[in-house]
Amino acid sequence: MKHLANVLTVVRVFLTAVLAVFLLGSFSVFSDETTRVFCAVVFLVASVTDFLDGAIARSSGTVSDFGKFLDPVADKILILATLICLSVSGLVAEQLHVPLAATAVILLFRELAVTSLRLLAASRSLVLAARAAGKVKTFVQCVTVLWIFFEPMLLPAEAGHLVSYVLLGLCILCTVYSGLAFVPAWKRAMQSVSNKGEEK
Repeated sequence: MKHLANVLTVVRVFLTAVLAVFLLGSFSVFSDETTRVFCAVVFLVASVTDFLDGAIARSSGTVSDFGKFLDPVADKILILATLICLSVSGLVAEQLHVPLAATAVILLFRELAVTSLRLLAASRSLVLAARAAGKVKTFVQCVTVLWIFFEPMLLPAEAGHLVSYVLLGLCILCTVYSGLAFVPAWKRAMQSVSNKGEEK
C-alpha cells in the first residue's frame, strides 16, 4: 500500500506507450471502430489511475515528493502523447489533425513553462503539487480526447466536427488559464522560502 500510488502513476506511463503504439501502428486485423474503442478504454483506464493514485496517497498518508513530481509529469505524457498521435492518426477526421496539433503545441509550451517554474522551486527544496486549475484542465482534456475517439461512431460525417472544435477550444482556454494561475502560487511559495531564509 505504501508504494501503490507511485505504482499506479508508473502504470499510467506504460499505458500511454500502449496507446501510442495502437494509434500509430498498422493493425489491419482490427477495424477502425475496434481500435478506437480499445484506445478509448486504455486512455480511460490511464486517466482513472490519475484520480486513484492521488486519492490513495492522501488517504494512506503516503504523499511523497516523488509522487508530487511524477504524477503531473505522467499526466503531461498521457495527454501530450495522445493528442500528438491523434493529430497524425487515420482514426480521426483529417479536418481535426491541425486543431489537435495546435492544441498539443499550446499544451507543450504551457507544460514547459510550468515545469521550469517547478524546477526553479525544486532548486530551493520546494516541491509544488498540482493545483485545482490544473486538475480541471486535465479533466477537460480527458473528456475531449474521449469524445474525439467516439465522435465517428456517435455522429455521421456530414454532421461536421463542431463539438470537437468547441471542446478543443475549451482545452486551450483551460490550459492557458491554469498556466497563468500557477504563476502567483509559485511566486508566493518562493517568497515564503525567501522570507524564511532572511529570518534565519
